[in-house]
Amino acid sequence: MNSNTDLDKWRELGQTEPHGRSVAAELRERVVREGRRQTTRLLASVLVTVVIGGWVAARAVGSAGADDVVFAVEAWLFIAISWAGSLWIDRGTWQPLGDSTTAFLDIAIRRCRSALKAVRFAVVMYLVQLAAILFLKGLYSPGGPAMILGASPVVLFGWIGVPLLVAASVWFTRRKTTELHRLITLRQECVQLDDHGSP
Repeated sequence: MNSNTDLDKWRELGQTEPHGRSVAAELRERVVREGRRQTTRLLASVLVTVVIGGWVAARAVGSAGADDVVFAVEAWLFIAISWAGSLWIDRGTWQPLGDSTTAFLDIAIRRCRSALKAVRFAVVMYLVQLAAILFLKGLYSPGGPAMILGASPVVLFGWIGVPLLVAASVWFTRRKTTELHRLITLRQECVQLDDHGSP
C-alpha cells in the first residue's frame, strides 16, 4: 500500500485529532520523536556506563582491598547483562520498515511491546542488583549482616527505590498497555480497509 493511498484510507476512517490533524500524521510525528528519544537514551546509557564503570574500575585499581575489586567485577557484570538485555529487547525498534502508515503503526506497536518487556527487565535487574549489593555488603562490611538493615546509604537508597520502582512500573505498564491496545485496534482497522479496497 503506498503512502498516499494509506493516508486517504485513514482519513476515510474519520480518525482525526481535536485540532483537525489526521491520526496518521500524528503517528508519523510521534514515531520520529520517539526515535530521537531512543537515540538520546542510548547516548545517556553510554555516558552512565563510562562514568559508573570507570569509577568502580578506578576505585578497584587504586584500592588495596579485595572488596573494591569484587564490587567492580559485580558492577561490570551488571552493566554487561543490562546492555545485552536492553539491546536484545530494542531489536527491530529503530526504524520503520517502510514509509506507509502501516509500517509506522508496526514500529509503534513493536516499541510498545519492547517498552513493556524493558520495564519488566528493569525491575528484575534492580532487584537482582540490590540482592547482590546486600550480599556483598553483608560479606565484606565490618557490621556484617546489619548492613542489610540500612546502615549503608547505598543500601538505604536501594530499599527506598523498591516501592518507587514498583509503583512507577505499574503506572508505566498500564499506560503502555492501553496505548498498545489502541495501536493494535488501529492496525486492524487499517488491514480491514486494505481488504475492502482490494479487487
